[in-house]
Amino acid sequence: SHSLDRSERAPRRAPAPASRVFLKRVGPNGHMGGASMPSIIPDPGLPPAVEPITAPIETDEVSYTVDAGTVIYATDIIQVFNGWNDTITVNRTVWLDSNNVYGWFFGGNRPTILNNGLIYLHAKNIAELSPKADYLVNTGSIYSISDSGTARVINSDVLPVYVENSGLIAAQSLGID
Repeated sequence: SHSLDRSERAPRRAPAPASRVFLKRVGPNGHMGGASMPSIIPDPGLPPAVEPITAPIETDEVSYTVDAGTVIYATDIIQVFNGWNDTITVNRTVWLDSNNVYGWFFGGNRPTILNNGLIYLHAKNIAELSPKADYLVNTGSIYSISDSGTARVINSDVLPVYVENSGLIAAQSLGID
């Protein structure tokens, strides 16, 4: 069984104010093209200027922390982390801009995700934290963007799901065919 240990929760902090918004072109039938319409989703900024990782990070330990000075950037993989019942803490940036069908933050089973930084996920069809996530505490920003399919942050096959949020959680399907 998976216990919900309140001592694992990250301290709360206010999210940074949004200074920009995404602009997408939406035509008369809702598809891309036509006049610019502002989105309610704040702009996450530009992709990190670091070399992308080429394979998922295997989290064989009980926990893995992305320190405040660390940026993880990935482009040609479907998941950033892979493991089993791990706790992943993000204190800076994890950015996945995948050209694949799927784009997952964690590809293993039942992660505990503690986000105090920025998690950005983009994929062609399905973008989400994990298909098996059941515990999320977010005080930072999480973006889940798909080109034409499902954009969701947490939709677990495992119930119950615990979510505590005092930050930004944004999901958007762009409707690109």
